[in-house]
Amino acid sequence: MLAAFLILSASTMPLDVEGVWYTEGGQSQVEIVREGDSVTGRIVWYDGWENEIVLDTENPDEALRGRELLGLPILEGFNEGRNKWRKGKIYDPTEGKTYRSAVYRLDENTLAVEGCVSVICITQEWARVPEEDIVRGSREAE
Repeated sequence: MLAAFLILSASTMPLDVEGVWYTEGGQSQVEIVREGDSVTGRIVWYDGWENEIVLDTENPDEALRGRELLGLPILEGFNEGRNKWRKGKIYDPTEGKTYRSAVYRLDENTLAVEGCVSVICITQEWARVPEEDIVRGSREAE
């Protein structure tokens, strides 16, 4: 019985957040990778990227407004907690705002992403992108 419990709990480890995830609404894909003692998430695809370059125009730092969203880091600075990645930051390029954040797995195919201001937190659920649907956009010269 203990072996069955360990197998079931291992399949949805809350700290196993690596992979490619659709943001809420499915308008972009974010790839989360482990970097040292933390995790980082970058936009690897957004709807329409092939036809239009979308820049980080809402960024409060004028020097960063020329960055393209493709490849933009939006999750960073997390510390590993007992059951979630905590004390990180999430950047919302649609508003140009950065929020305190935590991320953790709800189940095999669902990621919880919290964004907090003061004591108020909003949690989005991101869906795992099936392997065959992963797009890693690139602007490299052909």
